[in-house]
Amino acid sequence: MAPPLKRKPTWLGNVRFCALALFLAGFVVVICSRFIVLDSSAALPPIRLALSELGINGGKNRVGVGEELAVRVRKEGDGLGKSPGEFIEDEVTAANRSQPLIPGSRLSTVAAVREFESRFDCLASKGQWVFDPTPRFLPWAEELKIGYSSCDNWWITDAQTNISGQNYGSGAAKLRNIAYDDADGVARRRGAKAVWQVRPSVKYRWELPNQKGGDGSGEREGEVGGLEECGGREWWGEVDCERLKAGLVPSGGKIMIVGDSLNLEVFAAFKNLMSMCQKKCFFEMRTKWRKKSQQQRQRRAQQQQQQQQQQQQQQQQPQQLQGQENHQQQQEVKLQEDHQQPQQQQETPEQQQMRRQLQQQQELAERFKQECPGVEILGQESCAEHRKIPEISWQCREMRYGNTTVLYIRNDILNTSDEHFVDVSRYISTPWMRTLKKVRNISVLLLNRGAHYEENEVFIPGLNATLHEVREAAPNALVIYRSTPGGHPNCTRAINDPYKEPPDSSSFPYHWGDFHEQNEISKHLVRGIGGVFMDVERITVLRPDGHMNPPKDCLHYCLPGPLDTWVSMFCHMVTQLL
Repeated sequence: MAPPLKRKPTWLGNVRFCALALFLAGFVVVICSRFIVLDSSAALPPIRLALSELGINGGKNRVGVGEELAVRVRKEGDGLGKSPGEFIEDEVTAANRSQPLIPGSRLSTVAAVREFESRFDCLASKGQWVFDPTPRFLPWAEELKIGYSSCDNWWITDAQTNISGQNYGSGAAKLRNIAYDDADGVARRRGAKAVWQVRPSVKYRWELPNQKGGDGSGEREGEVGGLEECGGREWWGEVDCERLKAGLVPSGGKIMIVGDSLNLEVFAAFKNLMSMCQKKCFFEMRTKWRKKSQQQRQRRAQQQQQQQQQQQQQQQQPQQLQGQENHQQQQEVKLQEDHQQPQQQQETPEQQQMRRQLQQQQELAERFKQECPGVEILGQESCAEHRKIPEISWQCREMRYGNTTVLYIRNDILNTSDEHFVDVSRYISTPWMRTLKKVRNISVLLLNRGAHYEENEVFIPGLNATLHEVREAAPNALVIYRSTPGGHPNCTRAINDPYKEPPDSSSFPYHWGDFHEQNEISKHLVRGIGGVFMDVERITVLRPDGHMNPPKDCLHYCLPGPLDTWVSMFCHMVTQLL
């Protein structure tokens, strides 16, 4: 039997085969790339995928760069020579490169945003409270009668009766002067070994591993690179008073704080910081003036010594020359008497010294006014509408230090209603959106939803709607949202050491244990509109001491206290972003 004939492949069959192969290969590539994008987006921090993850607003991100960021992250082993999670800048479009990813900031690349958020996440998660007894300037509360200084009032009483186990002196007036007026300056002048006679709770610093305190206790063994990993001194340290005076917002824009009574306390801490900067400026100027005065006294002493030497040399000259000089002097005196010229009375050395000191003090006072400005209370324009209504007239405040202006409006639930509501037992709601739209140069907003708990079904849509309305009203403003920390049940006056780790808050009252979950939700929502999330939860829950009115009020803190660290973090964030 003859073998079957084999059909020769035609060019048409080859084309069909190649087309089928290309189709199958393309299908495989599409499926694989889909999985790669999903996998790489999971490796991202939740910065721009917030709304899609929460199922809010149809998964849309109004910044317009949300879902695309996942595509620009390469997966490990992609063969392109890029490390895992590294952003490919050449894939970022020109439009996204020219527009900041955080509106109102100078961060225009994904890598810059990623670095900024990781630095401050590191700062909040890896720091610890470290006891530092080194005398330093503190932002003291300006008035003793207000609640923020209640800790100092009862600490003075306890010290006076020796309850705390240490005798700081006798007499409330003396202790008040030590604690408020001159504690910082006296202790600094006496040296590092001096007893800094202030309440112990203000001697703690928020510091990072390998960042030493005044006694060296800031370094903890077994942890390496904490400070460098979190950005170093460039990202954390004392607030720069010169930057605050020159303008925390370089363009001269205003800072608007909206939120609950804790944000009001942030406003008060800001004011105390500004007053401390003025005091610090005064001390520095006075130190320079004293140094300059000492140098002038030394020069005058040298001049007097030279004059005495010249007089001694003149006394050693021949008597004949002295006689001629005496005769010449008598002639001059006679001529003055003939013309009846009034003889000017010469100043004594003591009078000359007093006159010079008075001139120096006048010059110092004039320079002090120019270089060390005080805190100005404003509000004539920004708070004009609120002051017409007695119930909310005190819920709007404004102040200025140098070129830094801070405005505060209280709204506990951060709603956008134009109607005010005041019920101290529930919450206080003051209109603020009109002010945001009306007042010019509001460049930075610090917002918070407050410790007034609502279920997630109410909390999430409400906060989401407010944030998007803020972004529409101020598209170019820098929006910073502060997290909400819980309180400490049964807090007391006792001087407790800070916790090393956050306590178990599952059984805490007032839903304090539920704040952590809502803080995480807030982080997604805030970053979803291009805002910045300022995490102060862990920093605060580690401090059971220093509450304002224990055991009745275990949520608010005295000033100075942990909330000063909030202001420091805010100032450093603004400095890095603007």
